[in-house]
Amino acid sequence: VQGIGYAQQFTAITDGLPGNYIWTVANGTLPPGLTLNQSSGLLSGTPTNPGTFSFTVRASDVITATDSTQSISMSVFSALSVVPPSLTGVVGTAYESLLSGSGGAGGPYSVSIAGGNVPPGLTLQRGVLLGTPTAQGSYSVTAQVKDISGFTATASFVMSISAAPLTIVNTTISGGTLKVPYKDRVSVTGGTGSGYVWSISSGSLPPGMSLESSSGIITGT
Repeated sequence: VQGIGYAQQFTAITDGLPGNYIWTVANGTLPPGLTLNQSSGLLSGTPTNPGTFSFTVRASDVITATDSTQSISMSVFSALSVVPPSLTGVVGTAYESLLSGSGGAGGPYSVSIAGGNVPPGLTLQRGVLLGTPTAQGSYSVTAQVKDISGFTATASFVMSISAAPLTIVNTTISGGTLKVPYKDRVSVTGGTGSGYVWSISSGSLPPGMSLESSSGIITGT
């Protein structure tokens, strides 16, 4: 896999016995980032480019002056990475997004939460992050993905959960009677759930009435 250390030992025998060999690449090109040790036959390094590479390895016996070749086709897969879910959500609104992998030796991918804090109200179920966020804020999450060959990769990301839109619920309020004490409340949903400040944005209340700025209660006579 691109970016992941690799090692493969080539072996040869002469008359059924190990020998003293010189290893070379007879034809073709090794995957970039890999080298063949001439004395040990160890192919190793860190692949830098994905693709399929064809080459021929030669083992030369320095004692018997004989050699043998073997054609090799080697695949280097693209770097394994985490595909994060949607990074935004809203308190009180159902959320569902896939957390998966990309590259490597291919899927099916297995994903898990390796660290950090998933927003409250969300859980990871079979690669899907779902639920209903219950608290606004920014949450740092580290996820791990494993490909079909067992290679793993991790990635960290930040999920932002915002408050639900601030909405005044009332479209009308109760009517009043001249010279009779009156009281009614204007209600709201969304926002942070606390610390509302109420005011008249346009028009005017009936004479004798007032709006409490901290509670949304309209009172007066």
